[in-house]
Amino acid sequence: MSAPNKISVSDVPGVTPSKNGSTMVIAGGLVFVSGVVAKSDAGEWVEGDIKVHTRIAIGNAQKRLQHIGLDLGDVVSATIYLSKYDEDFNNMNEAYFECFENFKPLPARACVGISKMGNNTDIEISFVAATRK
Repeated sequence: MSAPNKISVSDVPGVTPSKNGSTMVIAGGLVFVSGVVAKSDAGEWVEGDIKVHTRIAIGNAQKRLQHIGLDLGDVVSATIYLSKYDEDFNNMNEAYFECFENFKPLPARACVGISKMGNNTDIEISFVAATRK
């Protein structure tokens, strides 16, 4: 059996490589972007509320996608994890829709409330995008 055709992309400017796995993998015409949080280009946690954190996280995903010639319009699926689901869902939603305002149709999406995430972040997002042929 041959090895799967997948490429890990770890040289994105402003993105700190993860010690736990690839932050972006291209395989089978899809791009998997994981562990997107509200960190600055210097790798520091950004202060602010869930709207700020959502915008920063999506902006960080956009940087990763742009590095390989894609943008938010190529995103087909998003999974959002919130540590304070009941408190933050509506405000996260508002910021999320602002970020995708110019990219239709919207990606398929799931939003999950979980009790705790690494580094006590309040939001983490994973995206799947389709490559352009």
